[in-house]
Formats: sequence, structure tokens, C-alpha cells
Amino acid sequence: MTLTSLAVEALFSRLFSPVPVVKLLVCERLASLLRSPQTKAEVFEALVNQLKEAKFESEVNEVLAVPVLARESTIDTVDILRSSIQLPSILSDSMLSLIGGRKFLVDAWSLSHSGPAPAFYPTKSLEILRKAQIIPPFVGMQLSSLEKDSGLPVLRQWCFEFDALDRRSEEKGAGQFAHFTQGDSEHKVGQFISIAGQRARSAYLRTLAIAVGRWGMPADFAEGMAEAVRPIDSHLLGFVPTKPPGWTDSLVPVESVDGAHWAEKINSAIAESGGQTGEVVLHADFLVGEQKRQAAQLELTTVYSSRDDLGTNEVFARHEQMLGQQSYDIEGPFTYRTPAEAVPGGRFVPAVMPLADDYLGFFNGDLMSRFPYGPRLFAKAGELKTRSESNHLIISAGSEVVGQVSYWNRNWSPTHLKFLKPSCGVATTVTREFATTVERYTRMRRRTVWRLNLVSRAKEYGDWNSSELSGEAG
Repeated sequence: MTLTSLAVEALFSRLFSPVPVVKLLVCERLASLLRSPQTKAEVFEALVNQLKEAKFESEVNEVLAVPVLARESTIDTVDILRSSIQLPSILSDSMLSLIGGRKFLVDAWSLSHSGPAPAFYPTKSLEILRKAQIIPPFVGMQLSSLEKDSGLPVLRQWCFEFDALDRRSEEKGAGQFAHFTQGDSEHKVGQFISIAGQRARSAYLRTLAIAVGRWGMPADFAEGMAEAVRPIDSHLLGFVPTKPPGWTDSLVPVESVDGAHWAEKINSAIAESGGQTGEVVLHADFLVGEQKRQAAQLELTTVYSSRDDLGTNEVFARHEQMLGQQSYDIEGPFTYRTPAEAVPGGRFVPAVMPLADDYLGFFNGDLMSRFPYGPRLFAKAGELKTRSESNHLIISAGSEVVGQVSYWNRNWSPTHLKFLKPSCGVATTVTREFATTVERYTRMRRRTVWRLNLVSRAKEYGDWNSSELSGEAG
């Protein structure tokens, strides 16, 4: 075994870390090695072996995230990858279709289930399957809604498959992750992928398989439902944490809870961002810092408004309301897009909107808490599109790059204070030319508001006190 093979094997072992962002970073690294002519053969051989040895359908899909990320280098190997999978699912076929750019005439997963659950099979396992630390609650809600609308016994089948996988697997339990917490475990939480979580996702896919094969569910509908347990969103391929933008450095460390102090620091940081890059920050949401006695997170967003009585609370209420209601459109499997809009009426108009209205995949668990937003285009014609490049999402209008969305970690930890979001950050910036053009078109002023969540305590132990500061930049 060569040194390269050993390194690749070690990387694949880390792909099965219980920490989502570790999975994401390892997946990106393996994909870069798969793209390289010098290491492609070793990575591909290890990839095939991992597909053969996976214990759960969900693990197969985690492994497939690597060739999806390196899709240009693996298009001609789709059939080899598919024949290596011992535990196929509707999602694995869907991910392979992304790589190859084609649908398969014959599915590989129609028999990937345990047969129908007995009529009076106990559903006690729902108590486990409805725990958020096992699987996101919306997954079970989707099955509940399906059962209510169709009359199919999908919840009973989910329990049946989950229990069957427990018997099939040698590893038991939900997993204990206290060792990931560094101090103050009483006040910290984190996102982890446990063995029970792998079983729950796999059981969900096996339930969809029998729903198609025995109960007449359309395969396209089942494929859409399978997206609820995907590891990654193909539209965010290559969008992985990088270094924090320089303008955020001046906010660190967290040393004060004084409102005037923070207003000055935040205004200075926003001004610095324009001075460093010539770009305009439209949105940001990030952990400023965490010390033993103080921690803070900052969120800012931008609107167009000429009102003198604009309030930060109403702006952020509208900002949050957009999630799940308004977003960029999907253009194919790898691109978000949004068309030019007329300026709507109202006291103010948000300058950004969510990039997606759906689940971003469990590798992107941190991003689900700090959701990425893209700029809106107020103009007579045109559109904005995204593409992934150098760990960023690049925003283009035609052939012109007008902005980007950044994603970073600062002093990352797998756990975080439960009063705050994960220790990552996102920011949306646009060129000054784009910002000025859109502002003129709206005939309103571009206004950026912010809110800062502060937590502090008198000693390095004990309960935390929280407060919120807010204001308008400039």
C-alpha cells in the first residue's frame, strides 16, 4: 500500500465522523484528490471499496457526495460506481444521475426494503425517530403528511425498517458525543450524525422503495421526498468554509456589552469592508467570538427605504419571514437564479432573499442555522445566477460578476452555546457599481441595519445573561 493510499484511506475514515461540517470538508478534500491525475486512481479504488463496504444506504450516499463534487472527473465511471453499491436507494440513483447527466432506464433499488410491515406492527420506535438529535423533525412530518393524504402506512413501515436495520447492524444506540464539548457542557449543544441517525435515514429511503414498488407511488414523487435525507445540495457544491473576511477581524475579541461601543465597532467594520475590497455588504450572519465570560453574534441585512421611522425589528421580522416563502429559483441541478423584479410598494424593500427554500443537506447543518442570502435585482430586465468558485458562490449578471456569498468558520467548535447559533458565518457582498445601480432604480436609499446578541456572566462558570443591541449602520 502506497503512502497516498494510506492518506486516502485515513480521509475516508474521517468522512464517517459524526460532525457534519467535518464530513463536508473531508468530502471536498477527497473530491479535489479525485480531480487530480496524480491521485485519481487511488481515490477511485478507495471510493469503490467504500461503496461495497457501506453498512447503511445513507452511508452510501455520503460516499457518493465525493464523486458528485468531482463530477467532471467521474462522468465516465458512473456505471462502475453503480455496480459497486451493495445497498442502493432511490437517492443513490439520483446522485449518480447528477454525475452522469442521465437517468437510468432500470432502477437498482426497487427491492431495497424488508417487505411490508405486519398489520399490527408496533410503532414504538417513533419515539426515537421523532427526536431532533436523531433526524430533523421535518423528515417525519413529511411521512405523516403523506400517510394522512394517501392512507399508506408509511410511518409503521418506517418503524419496521428502522427496527430491521437495528437487528442487521452490530452497532447499537444513538451515540454519545459529550467528548466533543470543551467546557461548559451544561450550556452547549451541537449537531451530530449518530448510528441511529444513519438507520433512520436509511429506513426512510427503504420506506420510499416499498411505496414505489408495492403501493404505486410515482418514482418522481419518491425521488423528491428522498431529497429530505440528502447529504449535500448540488447547488452548493464547492461552497465550503474558508477564512473569515478581513472586515470581521476588527470585531474580535468580545470585550464589552456597551451599546455605544458596539455601534462604533460595527459601523467601523462595515466601512472597512468597503475600503478593503470596494464591495458593499448586503447581508451577514456570524459568530463574532466566544470567550469564557462573554460571547456575541452579529446579523445585518439591507433594505431600500426612504422612511425616517424605519425600525430594526420590522426589518428583521420581514427578513426572517422570507425563509420558506421567497427565494432564488433553481436552474438545473447546479445553479440558482433570480430574474429582474419590479420594485414593490411598502415601507421598505429587502435587498436580499434566501438562496433556497428547501433543505440544504445534513452536511450543511450549520448553514441551516445561518442561512445564505443572495442579492435581488431590481431592474427592467436581466437575471442573476450563481456558480461555485474558490469556496464561494459567485453572483453574475450575464458575463459580469456582481457579487459573492462567503462562508467561514472562526475558532470553530462542534458545539456552541445554546443561546447562539453555530460558530460559522455567511456574508453577501456586491460590487459598488451594482449596489449603486439598483439603489438608483428603486429611487430609495440603501439602508443596512444590524442586531447583536450578547451573552455574558460574571465568572467563568455559572449561568449566562443575554441582551440584544440593534441599530442602523452609517
